[in-house]
Amino acid sequence: MEALANSVDGMPLTDILLQSPVANPGKFVCGAGNFEEVLAAGGHPRRLGLLFKMTSAAAGPADGVVLRWPERTTFHEMEIAIVIGRQGTEIPAAKALDYVAGYCIGLDMTMQGSEFPSFGKSFDTYGVMGPWLTTRDEITDPDCLDFSLTVNGEDRQVDNTRRLVLGIADLVEHAASVMTLHPGDVIFSGTPPRSVGPVVPGDTMHAWVEGLGAMTVAVTGGPGRRTPLDGMVP
Repeated sequence: MEALANSVDGMPLTDILLQSPVANPGKFVCGAGNFEEVLAAGGHPRRLGLLFKMTSAAAGPADGVVLRWPERTTFHEMEIAIVIGRQGTEIPAAKALDYVAGYCIGLDMTMQGSEFPSFGKSFDTYGVMGPWLTTRDEITDPDCLDFSLTVNGEDRQVDNTRRLVLGIADLVEHAASVMTLHPGDVIFSGTPPRSVGPVVPGDTMHAWVEGLGAMTVAVTGGPGRRTPLDGMVP
């Protein structure tokens, strides 16, 4: 890849459409309650377990986020997407990064409501990754990365991964303690709950993570529909 990059002319990013850097993720695993605020409130990600998102939710920056039920509230959740590169299970934290191919910026979009959380996370385009895959060797310490998310130019999430309760290696260990991880699986790190917020059609999100780059993601709306309980016979 490096030899090819050095032998051809580059292309301006403005001339290409960036899609998901993981074309066919095997599974999406989402860290639950994995920021200090949850720990301070008496919770812990190891007790809360893990959340899951359907892999059909995968999207890239060029796809944007489509709110299929725009009458409901969808929150942005800015995270680190950990892309697995090697099969393993029962992986100790000390060796966990050996199983990581690299990292992306992740937007774990979540529709709010009374449904199970995995339902609200699984709409098409609700698992945005980008702008590209940054290989593991390029990031010295994934547990100390500044990140930010703006919506229409307004700061929404400005934080650092050092406030994760389970760091990147610990998250891989935690997931691998209950399942086999395969190349292409993606683990979302979790997000600081105090700074998540709603988006609506017409919004523009701009996400940046130190060392991973930046991406701009448009929010659009679908046709809308009644909520599932409307019109149902009790």
